[in-house]
Amino acid sequence: MSLIETIKKLVPGLTDEQYAQIEAVLALALGEEVKSVEGEPPAEGEAAPPPAEGKSLTEADLKTAVAEAVKTLGFAPAPKPAPKTPARPPYAFKSKGEGAADGDEDDPTLQAKSAIKSVAMLRFGGETPAAIKAVTRDLYGEDYEVKRHQQHLAFAKFLRHGEIGLERDERAALKTIYLVPSQLKAMILGGANVLAIKTDLAETVDSLGGFTVPEDLRLEMLERLPGMTVVRARADVTPTSSDVMTRITVTGGDTRHTGAMRVTWVGDTPVTSQAVTNPTFGTEKTPIHIAMCTVRVPRSLLEDTAVPLAAKVGEWASQEYAIDEDEQFLVGNGIAKPQGILPGSANGLSLNHIASGDASTWPAANVVDTLMQIKYKVARQYRDECVWIMNDTTAGYFSRVQDGMGRPIWYNSMREGEPDRLLGYPALTSEAMPDIAANAFPILFGDLRGYQIADRVGMTLTRDELTESEADIVKFVFRRRLGGQVAQTYRFAALEIAAS
Repeated sequence: MSLIETIKKLVPGLTDEQYAQIEAVLALALGEEVKSVEGEPPAEGEAAPPPAEGKSLTEADLKTAVAEAVKTLGFAPAPKPAPKTPARPPYAFKSKGEGAADGDEDDPTLQAKSAIKSVAMLRFGGETPAAIKAVTRDLYGEDYEVKRHQQHLAFAKFLRHGEIGLERDERAALKTIYLVPSQLKAMILGGANVLAIKTDLAETVDSLGGFTVPEDLRLEMLERLPGMTVVRARADVTPTSSDVMTRITVTGGDTRHTGAMRVTWVGDTPVTSQAVTNPTFGTEKTPIHIAMCTVRVPRSLLEDTAVPLAAKVGEWASQEYAIDEDEQFLVGNGIAKPQGILPGSANGLSLNHIASGDASTWPAANVVDTLMQIKYKVARQYRDECVWIMNDTTAGYFSRVQDGMGRPIWYNSMREGEPDRLLGYPALTSEAMPDIAANAFPILFGDLRGYQIADRVGMTLTRDELTESEADIVKFVFRRRLGGQVAQTYRFAALEIAAS
């Protein structure tokens, strides 16, 4: 190795002129010209360099001489540059088994991503299936679970501090609807493609306004409703992303048949008069309406970080929605709200009904016979799923009624969570049902699968900390969109308090 190469190796970071000065100082200090340095022997198969003219030093001797020369000249080698951290986009790291390099498991950003994914799996119910991952990648890009987790963090921050506390990326997260895997699976199996889902979500976000409630939290709220309501738990509930839900219906039915199709018996050679009957179809449109719910929270509760605020606010909103939507599904008049089974507490849909026999008061002596007549107003094929619906006052009376042989017609449930029974069918109570009074319809009997509920994807939340600031109250206003109406009137029958 030449002298100048050895000097550069021992003292990196100097200019060529400085290296030349060091070489000159060494020549003066050693008293003769040094041509080369004894270094490592040549590699196997490599020719040895020709012997240099002049004196040859060992590398150890030269190291001492170079240090003295640098000190004499006052040269300071440039500091070694810090090792560069690979520039990688956020959360774009590969985990082990996915092509990661050795040592990546020690990368703090990779560790953070892994931790977030673990939390997301615990919160959202396990790893996203591979088939759904392919869909989420097209819809949302990489790291779907991480983005959902970030949305939850942004939502919790918004609840406590309001919009002023949000960063730009957090605002963007709260303007996005991240569908959960079960929703995506249902939409794909229903025939939707990624482009259609993207279009629907874009339209939904544009029409919502406010900040989006994370979709899994919205679903958690809806899951609480059936336990507090009569209709939703047994109705035909369908999610939709449009303003009107259109469903195909089979027409030509009656109390026995759901449509126009009938079995036709023919001989070996059918004749013209023995024509085959075919099903006929129509469409049923369920309009979507806006339902708003206000939850008032003391500011001190927002400041208490130990309180799981998102869960609490969601729970309170669920209770209010449950009370209201059950009333609309039973007696809503359909004006800017769902149409109930008894619109406006009247038989506006011409359901099968039985008159009580008394225009002013009831029950009377014929109470059991009247209930039996209502029961048989619903065709046999639907009765297995039928329930009675009435308010608590009406139920309180029937719980004491006996038939002509002294047997009770009401049986209290012996198991928690199961409803009481009236004449062998579940008896449900809702305070939305009218009291017994002249011309009222206080009792329903029916199969609630004949009622259609359309839940529009997406729910938003606005935060109002000004209106009731003097009372130290922050208001949260939830906004959701849904519709409801009877799709099959023949599945229901009612009692009217009337002489005939």
